[in-house]
Amino acid sequence: MTKLYRSLAQQSFKKNGQTYLPFILVAVMMLSFSIILHDLAFNSAYKGVAYMTTLQMILQMGYYVLQIFNFLFLYYTYSYLLGMRSKELALYQVLGLSKKNLLAVITWENIYLFFFIISLGALLGSLGNYLVQGLFIRFTGIKEEIPWTIQGESYRINGLSYLILFVILEVRALVRIFKQNPLSYLKESKRRQTSKVLKGVYTLLGVLCLGLGYFIALEITDPVSSILFFLIAALFVILGTYCFFLGILEIILKFLQGRESFYYEKNRMTAISGLRFRLRDQAMGLGSITVLMVAVLVLLSCALSLNQSLEALVDSSVPLDLVYKTSYPEKITQGDSFDSLFAPSQVVLERNKDKVKEVIQLRAINGNIDLNHPEKGFSQVDWNENSIYVKILPQGEVNKLLHTSYDLKDGEALVLGREPGLREDLDLSFLGIYRQEKEVNEDLGNFYDLKQADLFQKLLFLVVNESSFQDLASQAREASLTTISHISLKNKEDAKLLKGELLKVGKDHEKDFTSFVNSRREVEEDGRGLYGGLTFTGLSLGIIFLVALGATIYYKQLTEGYQDQKAFTIYRRVGMDEETVKRSIQTQVSLIFFLPVALSWIHMAFAYQLLSRMMSLLNVGNDLIYLKSTLLVLALVFILYYIWYKITGGVYYRLLGQKNKGLLS
Repeated sequence: MTKLYRSLAQQSFKKNGQTYLPFILVAVMMLSFSIILHDLAFNSAYKGVAYMTTLQMILQMGYYVLQIFNFLFLYYTYSYLLGMRSKELALYQVLGLSKKNLLAVITWENIYLFFFIISLGALLGSLGNYLVQGLFIRFTGIKEEIPWTIQGESYRINGLSYLILFVILEVRALVRIFKQNPLSYLKESKRRQTSKVLKGVYTLLGVLCLGLGYFIALEITDPVSSILFFLIAALFVILGTYCFFLGILEIILKFLQGRESFYYEKNRMTAISGLRFRLRDQAMGLGSITVLMVAVLVLLSCALSLNQSLEALVDSSVPLDLVYKTSYPEKITQGDSFDSLFAPSQVVLERNKDKVKEVIQLRAINGNIDLNHPEKGFSQVDWNENSIYVKILPQGEVNKLLHTSYDLKDGEALVLGREPGLREDLDLSFLGIYRQEKEVNEDLGNFYDLKQADLFQKLLFLVVNESSFQDLASQAREASLTTISHISLKNKEDAKLLKGELLKVGKDHEKDFTSFVNSRREVEEDGRGLYGGLTFTGLSLGIIFLVALGATIYYKQLTEGYQDQKAFTIYRRVGMDEETVKRSIQTQVSLIFFLPVALSWIHMAFAYQLLSRMMSLLNVGNDLIYLKSTLLVLALVFILYYIWYKITGGVYYRLLGQKNKGLLS
């Protein structure tokens, strides 16, 4: 009997090659990439490589996301394959195979599938490792040598995970075979009906979930909170998307059918009635396509914008070659002065004046203000939603930076910052400021840490004249004095030497003030490692999801093709001419195919603001960068989607028994 089971399993692959091939290809690709990603994320040989601790944390998160998606997608696809084989399985039982015999055949199929996927996946993982690691090094800028061979643990762990997956798939097949009888198999290809009550529930739930998801996306303005709320909004939108196709779209189509002047036109009537007919079985598939497409758009747009934002990160941290910051801890005490903060570094800069091209020295008074009691001025209030961080700058230094000619009088101030309500409404009389000229200019951000600070706390910049600045410096005891020296060098190679001298000076005076020094080159390397790792992970997952999206579309077209063969034969029998049938087919297929595109674009439009705030946490503070990245990804994915629509549309039309050219024209 074993020989018979194996023979039937082999014949099954030959007969069902068109349906099994995409499943096998996707499973092999996911396994090979899982092996490579696991090795990058967990291989201890990388521990000595710069930035790898952070990068491996990012890669580990990407690996776990891939494994969860891998399991869900392959389980869903395998269940779909079993459904497509309903008549075949029923026929085996009619011909005399018992349920145990049928399960034995399925078991041998799964054994063949498992060993083929494992073998080919491991081989492609080994061969593709050189290409993927090369891309990883290119993205992250790693200079150290890294091992090019994959550790055995990566093969073992991923092989074990696929073994567990196939055991679960075997159990899924067992439940299906023993739960249903041949008659139910033969009837399974019929369209399912959904009760009116259930449609109403889906519609109400869909409206509520989409409304809540969109509301959260539009209302959240705090970048730090945006990550958590994005996940919450995403869950609502995912559920709402499925409910849209299960209920809301059905209600819309039914409404259009009720408008006689619109509906009773030959092409519209067949298209709308055909769409309602299709949705009974294809709603879940269309929901999955939409969710996958949104995931692809989010991952690729974020990855692309990160890749373009490295320069912005470096500029916001170290505008020139070196930055040296000093400040008195907590609050001003008697004897504290800006000259005392500048003096030690001045000695170093004077000693290395032959290496220094330019030095921009800046002063600032910093402190927290409790918005509940602003009249108290600067105070040692802990950061909270009712506090604001104020940074006061002298106009002479601002004029030099911005090439402006502000001429402020005593009691006047330029008010800068990203909090419009604070700029316009905050009473500054407690600082001796009674007239405010309001202006926003973020060119100051790179030099005064605007982009670094205001992500986590409300921030206000005040520019005052020198006289007011000196008065505030002497009176604001609960504030802190800060100096920032931006240093440009004649030879960039001298940055490491000069940084070492500034570090030594800071350590020698650590009892007097705190200090910090950083170089542009180090920030570039660290940023390339962090952003490169995030970009690599985002692109990798985006491509995986894109391939899964293609497989899902392919299977949807197969299902539609098989189920519509009889329907369009009936169209012709009732007197519809060939041209009308072709137009009806093209209209329905186009609408079904592009509905997920339209809905995914709507989701992205509502999510844009929230995603933009999330990206600002990673210093993608320029909204134009993320906007361009999003538009580019939308266009690219749409082009790929359209090409795949044409390819899989050919499969669909061939299944209907029509000529390809005639139906696609």
